[in-house]
Amino acid sequence: MKQQITHSISEYIQGNEKRKNVHWVIKDGVAFFELDGFLHPEKDFDYFYPKYQYKPFNEKGESPGKSYDR
Repeated sequence: MKQQITHSISEYIQGNEKRKNVHWVIKDGVAFFELDGFLHPEKDFDYFYPKYQYKPFNEKGESPGKSYDR
């Protein structure tokens, strides 16, 4: 699964809300999602709508420490 790492809470919320609000269609027993008026197979979903992961900056305003996955 593709993940998008962000340090912004608003970007984290907006990105994950986009994932939740995708229009899905079941056609001949196969799931498709709609993007720009076209139907795409379920296997491409994570590529177009990656799951966002929030990682805060440390108290010094620098990149997250070693305790976070990079």
